[in-house]
Amino acid sequence: MEEANDTYMADSRVFVNRLTKDIASLTLNSLKDFLASAADTWDYTSINALLLTKNSIFAWRCYQSNDNNREKRDAYFSLYLRASPGQACITSEPIDNETDWEPLKNRTLLELRQSDGRIEIERVTF
Repeated sequence: MEEANDTYMADSRVFVNRLTKDIASLTLNSLKDFLASAADTWDYTSINALLLTKNSIFAWRCYQSNDNNREKRDAYFSLYLRASPGQACITSEPIDNETDWEPLKNRTLLELRQSDGRIEIERVTF
């Protein structure tokens, strides 16, 4: 990204700086818009991440899939979810042999919030 080259910063740092600039007002929709713009305009390999705010945990899976070896990239840049009403776990790989791990699709964004002892999960694609 041009800004990383101009400022001699790692592109990851530029990404985090832009992402957290208005973190106090971050919403699922504003994060979705930011990630969609980044994914559509930047040259990257993967921007999978978890972001914790005061009220939510955001998790997203996004990797560049425009090469000839998409299956390998799909397996390598992974993110998994296991959820039940009172708990949720997000990992890069399943941490046990249970079958209830859900692999997230590329360009998926989750927001997890706790409410009345339950975990609410909202999901969008971008």
